[in-house]
Amino acid sequence: GINSTVSTASNWTVYPTQVKDQLTFKSLPEGSYLATILSVSGQVVHQQRINSSSEILQLGHLRPGLYVVRIDNRALKFIKE
Repeated sequence: GINSTVSTASNWTVYPTQVKDQLTFKSLPEGSYLATILSVSGQVVHQQRINSSSEILQLGHLRPGLYVVRIDNRALKFIKE
């Protein structure tokens, strides 16, 4: 059977996909996660512990470009304007 006590963060999303200062997470299961922001070259440029189903990361310090946000085994792309 399926073990319902194991939480997976597989259905979350982020918006907007073109970020000015804030990246918002949506639909994260309850729990604590480490969000990792990577440059396209794979360098970690920001990490933050998030603890709720909808969390906002302040990313105004990042240079414009393409980035990837990763939680657990899922990664999504976004553009920093």
